[in-house]
Amino acid sequence: TTGNDIFYNNGNVGIGTPNPQADLHIRSPDARIRLENTDLGNTFQQWDIYTGEPDRDLEFEDVTAGTTPFIIQASTGNVGIGTPSPDSRLHLEYDNGSANIPLLILNSSSISGQTVLDFKNQGTTGGRIRSVGGGGGSFLISREASGDIRFITGAKVRMTVDDNGIGIGTTSPNRTLDIRGRLLALEGSGNLAGNDRHVVQTDVNQSALSMVNANASFTNSVTEIGTLKSASNDFFLLRAWTGDGTTSAFTDLKFKVDGNGDVTADGTFTGGGADFAELLEVSSGAATVEAGDVMVIDPNSTRAIVKSTEPRSTLVAGIHSTKPGFMGSERDWDKSTGEKMSTYTLADMAEEFNEIPMAVVGIVPCKVSAENGAIRPGDLLVTSSLPGHAMRDDKPGVGTVLGKALGSLNSGTGVIRVLVTMQ
Repeated sequence: TTGNDIFYNNGNVGIGTPNPQADLHIRSPDARIRLENTDLGNTFQQWDIYTGEPDRDLEFEDVTAGTTPFIIQASTGNVGIGTPSPDSRLHLEYDNGSANIPLLILNSSSISGQTVLDFKNQGTTGGRIRSVGGGGGSFLISREASGDIRFITGAKVRMTVDDNGIGIGTTSPNRTLDIRGRLLALEGSGNLAGNDRHVVQTDVNQSALSMVNANASFTNSVTEIGTLKSASNDFFLLRAWTGDGTTSAFTDLKFKVDGNGDVTADGTFTGGGADFAELLEVSSGAATVEAGDVMVIDPNSTRAIVKSTEPRSTLVAGIHSTKPGFMGSERDWDKSTGEKMSTYTLADMAEEFNEIPMAVVGIVPCKVSAENGAIRPGDLLVTSSLPGHAMRDDKPGVGTVLGKALGSLNSGTGVIRVLVTMQ
């Protein structure tokens, strides 16, 4: 016993207890350890380590600065670094206005490939940061003076998060997600030397975006590539591309959309519709006609049509399409509403411009009448006296033929498929 409150028992030192249970055991209503640096002249740096009141948090207090740089809350288990009030399991906060503030540094030469930081929720691993590199690795998260967060390995910034978005390969993202470099996605065996990898890159043929399904020798040849070129805004889909990763030679162009919207393709386009339709204005209003109506040219308007009303009209133009596969138009189908860019639908075109898709080539449902006899497949069809309907004609005049019947109608009126062949 030393004095009345310091005890030495079996190699342990007790302060406030005669039976110390550790090398140093302090027992008092406000137990704390103070570390004081006397090497600073008249200004002493003092640190207190103690269980704070009232919930017995473990606090590390900088007495000189009057701050609590580290705390473990007893009630929540939250750890605060740089804040006395952590609101999450690990809360890092440091703001002194200077640049390159390190928030988290992982650096080791003996744990390469091992998990060095593990995020878990109710015992289930949710995310991990692993040490990287041949002989170990380092990982740094820092907060810049501008408020940006940077993720750094070695001396290179790998990812930046700022008010504009997330930047990968750039410290100044100008989109929500701004990627500078290549993306590599593996499937199947995940073998880099196999045929099961897909590469998205940004440097082939000065392209803004390239999508590649590479074979065993990516830098020498690929089997497919889709490229969006930044210079001309052209999009290419090719096969049998060769190059060294920065320059290339396209040997088999399959598909191209140029910066003006013109499309070139080697193959066949298969759409969901059955005819080619032209968007034309209806003089009487788009609401006065419906799909299947026979349409004629309006001689009193320019580039306009109306529903047919006379038999054997030489003004016959086509049929109001039910589901066009292709559509021609003199208009730009983009429309801007405030900051939102949207696309016109057929209903929009009818409401705003009184335009409808009129089939001029292909197979389309058509309203027909048996007023000139029963209709059989192969019959030539012309306009009838019934508005918007077609009828058969065994000896049609030049310029009156609408098309050929592909269905039958014995009597009355109905709707059949018609092969539109204007003659």
